[in-house]
Amino acid sequence: MKLINLFLSITLALSIIACDDDDSGGTITLEAFSLQISEKYCSRYDDCCSTNGNWDATEYESYDDCVEQASSEFLDDYQNDRIIVNESKLKTAYDSYSRYLQTDCTQITDDEVIIEVWTDLFSSFEPAQNLGDYCEDDFECKDSYCHSDLGECTAYAEMDEDCSENRCVDGARCKEGVCVELLQEGDDCESPDSYPNCYGGDELYCNQETIKCEKTKENGEDCTTDEQCKSWFCDPDTSKCANEWEEEEETFEEFICPEADMA
Repeated sequence: MKLINLFLSITLALSIIACDDDDSGGTITLEAFSLQISEKYCSRYDDCCSTNGNWDATEYESYDDCVEQASSEFLDDYQNDRIIVNESKLKTAYDSYSRYLQTDCTQITDDEVIIEVWTDLFSSFEPAQNLGDYCEDDFECKDSYCHSDLGECTAYAEMDEDCSENRCVDGARCKEGVCVELLQEGDDCESPDSYPNCYGGDELYCNQETIKCEKTKENGEDCTTDEQCKSWFCDPDTSKCANEWEEEEETFEEFICPEADMA
């Protein structure tokens, strides 16, 4: 599971795909990526997480077990006919992930590198399903979304169209069963006593004095409620917007093997 979590969250950065040293084609298949990136990952897992080659304190029994689990889990998630693998982009993802896995065990992880890896991997998969086709996730659908009740790719409702059972297109919201424009800065709050009242996500909040929609505030700006802050946290001690939890720096080994006993 660790490798898959890597792949799907910014926490582990998924820089992806594998290719043999003698591969000169600039592409890599999903099967090759799955095996080779798992081998690279498990080799680094051995370096940073096992104790002198002893895997007892880790979630795997051995290096071979790590490779087998990581490779099969990745294929289980991504090997299906509902998505198309761009093998050229997958090679780029593999290169990104390989560079990330060269990080020294005690080196502080770089969030930007992790994001790059995740972005490269995500861009390697393209939707294959058309309207009406079976789906399990939005990214499987071309220019549409996966309707959770129907289990099929469904067209977005356009502006002024019925949205009682469908999602509205980007830039619109569903109001009383019809897609309407999102509220903008300076517009009257729609429901000042409840959230959402400006329907702008984290970009707008309702000024309770003017009952107008205003841009949410950056960290360090004065505030009285969490809703006013882009971070969704108004520090009660300073009355300023801030991050509720300070992100702690993490070493590569803490990042890749948090469950292992590295004492």
